[in-house]
Amino acid sequence: MGCGGIVLFAFVAIIVVNILIKDYVINRLEKELASKGLKVEIDKLDYSLIKKEVMVERVTAVHVAADDFDVFGNMNLDRGVIKIFSLGRNGIAGLDLEGARMKMGSVDEIKFIPGVSVEAKGLKVNNPKEFGGGVLLECNEVAFHFKTNGQENDFKKVRIDVQRVNIVRNKKGLWLTDLMGEAQKEVKKIEGSKTAPAIDDLKISIAEISFQDLSAGGPAKVIKVEKLITAKNQQNPRAYGLSVILQLAGIVYEAKKKSGF
Repeated sequence: MGCGGIVLFAFVAIIVVNILIKDYVINRLEKELASKGLKVEIDKLDYSLIKKEVMVERVTAVHVAADDFDVFGNMNLDRGVIKIFSLGRNGIAGLDLEGARMKMGSVDEIKFIPGVSVEAKGLKVNNPKEFGGGVLLECNEVAFHFKTNGQENDFKKVRIDVQRVNIVRNKKGLWLTDLMGEAQKEVKKIEGSKTAPAIDDLKISIAEISFQDLSAGGPAKVIKVEKLITAKNQQNPRAYGLSVILQLAGIVYEAKKKSGF
């Protein structure tokens, strides 16, 4: 009876300590993020000392600053796993996220290994508010593989599999693609400089482009394109941006003619 009581007491003590640790970590995380201007609520937290993982579920976050909130809106995360490894950057060996949503878009899955790669599935990027705020890009998969030269914005390989690009004309009669000239000017300013990302091998596949006129109403017209945009410049891997924009402009121009707009 005495041994049984000790075992039961130890079992209860482990449960209580586990609850206290989780509450402490959640409160610490929420306070730390609050100091950075984020109001965060974590519904569930768990951890595994054997796997060196911290798991969170049903996380909501809101920027306290009005300007930041206007950009990001309400942020939600279904599940996240932080993998701890003492030799990794900031002690983090990896980060897995599922079901992340904010005003700018959403993603089904993200896998991030510091200094190695970032891979995402089901990525959606939204249009600006003045262009309806709907989905601009629907990507099946996105993958960035970092170079090992220590530069954060240098990539060995980039792959972007775009299912659809949704281009709209706003209620003022302006197509989103009308801004492409401004984008070219910005790219020219930084192309080839040290601030421009270096990419050794870039491939962007585009399956469909849709066009919708919000000023006139009516459904979107979807054009199948099945095109591939590439950029590979071993001599100057930072001078790829203008090439990508020009290739994209050509694809959009051909699809727009087919759509009848």
